[in-house]
Amino acid sequence: MAESKKSIATKVVEELSKSETIASATDEYIGKVVKIINEYRLIINVGTGKLNVGDVVAVCDNSTEIVDPETGEKLGYFSFIKGRLEVVEVQEKFSVCFSDETELLSSPLTTAFSRMYYENEQIRPLKVNEEQNENLQIGDIVISIGDPIKIIESAES
Repeated sequence: MAESKKSIATKVVEELSKSETIASATDEYIGKVVKIINEYRLIINVGTGKLNVGDVVAVCDNSTEIVDPETGEKLGYFSFIKGRLEVVEVQEKFSVCFSDETELLSSPLTTAFSRMYYENEQIRPLKVNEEQNENLQIGDIVISIGDPIKIIESAES
């Protein structure tokens, strides 16, 4: 039974990672988008020494500061990932990144001949205090110059 629950959670995480992944508040931003080449390539202001070809970075939306309600301590930011990019070239002071996100496109022909089985599982929502539920929403999902960058996978790992 625990394996089934884990597979549901894994599916949710995988689904979120497509475009709306929530980035950890403890991850540090390493740079920002400085140039948009086209819909597939960006240049970021992070180069040799911090990135390697093959690393995967995330463009984030630094939207909501998280503060401990009891201590007032600033804990970091709750941010959504706008896009995942693979580092394809590293220069001294900048890197070129290429979108590594894919999407499954279907057509009536492929759907008609597909025998893929889809499970219909849902995550049961938590019973939360509705007065305290902030229902945080995804901010602006459009990537812009100045958006912060985090490393999410190192090619050396």
